[in-house]
Amino acid sequence: TSVLFEKKQQRVLPKTLVALNEWNDFDGVRIFIGNVEHEAVQGCLGEKYYFNAQTVNFPFYVRAREDGDRMTIVGMQKSKKVSRIFIDDKIPLVERNSWPLLVDAHNNVLAVLAVRVNDKFSKTKTVADNFVLAIERMSI
Repeated sequence: TSVLFEKKQQRVLPKTLVALNEWNDFDGVRIFIGNVEHEAVQGCLGEKYYFNAQTVNFPFYVRAREDGDRMTIVGMQKSKKVSRIFIDDKIPLVERNSWPLLVDAHNNVLAVLAVRVNDKFSKTKTVADNFVLAIERMSI
């Protein structure tokens, strides 16, 4: 008998501009980026990460991974490969090429949505933090 392996059709996630101060839906993940006091984020059931808008480069985009993507994580001296983050967090291989990444205007990875955020974000709000990233995972 012969065994045939069929490559699963992978969805492609186009690079998409993220609208500020409103909810944005991306392939099972819903995000809000905007003013920390905005009413739309008050009832968020997911994770909230705070940051100072002056420490990042707007506009933000959501896109799929690209070769060489790296992200600096809190507590680490060096950046970490996004491919390694997928492995460490057990993201299925078939989902990795369509998993949404949040990037800034210079294409720097800010977050692997619903998995990890970079060192510019914190779960604890400080006085300097004027923006929030809220993430709700809709499905697995």
